[in-house]
Amino acid sequence: IDIKKRPKTVEKRHQFGHWEGDNVVYNKHQEALSTTVERKTRKVMVFRPLDLTAKAKAKETIRRYKKLPKQAQRTMTYDNGTEAAAHELVTRALGMKFFFAHRYSPWQRGSNENRNGLLRFYLPKTTDLRKLTTQDIQKVEDKMNNRPMKCLSYQTPNEAFAIEMGKINSRKRK
Repeated sequence: IDIKKRPKTVEKRHQFGHWEGDNVVYNKHQEALSTTVERKTRKVMVFRPLDLTAKAKAKETIRRYKKLPKQAQRTMTYDNGTEAAAHELVTRALGMKFFFAHRYSPWQRGSNENRNGLLRFYLPKTTDLRKLTTQDIQKVEDKMNNRPMKCLSYQTPNEAFAIEMGKINSRKRK
């Protein structure tokens, strides 16, 4: 589904639960980490699929996102890479709608591109992912989400995400 069909509310970053995703490749395209970024809070999730197939990425995305309430899993925007070819599995499992940016238009997923650049600060291209544990990757994700950001009025992505989750939880109690 073309990014032009994505709801206009996604572009404005006023509504919580809209994500951007990509792969960050290592070891001459033999290994990759998957990243997703929530557009409003800039919260990043970093995970390593079992292999480079679209199905493995979809399974890991489902595993990570099924823990979130539906209001936190509205849409996902990817580029046109093959890593999102199994997006329909995620949509069936979670109900999350997928949209695809235009080719050679990384600015259409600018939050994700920015976070991928920061990931490279912590894990440069020369990193051997086979030597990293899930805990090592989680530590990097935590560092990224605990950095204050000017665009968030110097809150961290974790703080902004917690506020949004609190809003969802308070609505549930009413």
